[in-house]
Amino acid sequence: MYELALRTGLRKGELLGLHWEDLDLDGGTATVHRSLQRTRSQGLTILHTKTLASERRIALPTECISSLKIHRDLQLEEREAARVGWTDIGLVFTPPEGQAARPRQPHPPLPPSPP
Repeated sequence: MYELALRTGLRKGELLGLHWEDLDLDGGTATVHRSLQRTRSQGLTILHTKTLASERRIALPTECISSLKIHRDLQLEEREAARVGWTDIGLVFTPPEGQAARPRQPHPPLPPSPP
């Protein structure tokens, strides 16, 4: 997620609202048209971007495509491990249970690096 943010400039809400169906890894593009937002009435929810100008298709750098393919495989492993505990809503970036990530803690902390 951090690599995609740094290389594309996507906002946190856009990253957390990104669905696998929004990505064309073979074509090297991502379509941005939703965002994870907190609302008073619904709490955390996926909404369309705030303006039409925010909707766009962006080119994905080769490094991002490679990282996203690895991430997809790891997410499939998490899904299999969670079994019925997985909440499948199609998001790219999720906690290990598959539901939407909380914006203040989008992903579990990274494990410590080996010595």
